[in-house]
Amino acid sequence: MAVFVNGDPQKAAGLVAKLDQLVEETPNLKALVVFQSGAEARPALEKLAREQSIQVPLTIPKGAAAEVERLYKLDPKVKNTFMVYKGKKVLLSAVDVTEKSFSRIADAAKSAAKE
Repeated sequence: MAVFVNGDPQKAAGLVAKLDQLVEETPNLKALVVFQSGAEARPALEKLAREQSIQVPLTIPKGAAAEVERLYKLDPKVKNTFMVYKGKKVLLSAVDVTEKSFSRIADAAKSAAKE
């Protein structure tokens, strides 16, 4: 599963924590979070990972955010994009996911991890 976050890492902290817990509880599920905010977000990411004991990789793309958006066909106007995939097939793509709507993502991810 890949998650792309557009904006302040602290605002995404709750979702990142839910994702981390889901990965911990679900055998065969792997995930990473890509923050599109650039290198200036590194201190905030390190703080988030440390304070919440996050184990899911939190990354910042080396290139321009626009290149990541183009490669993954991301809408730059949304707060986040969750992609649940198996192999090279995307099973679910959802944007502007909130902590309340996360259960849909969790169900798809658990299903993909089982197969």
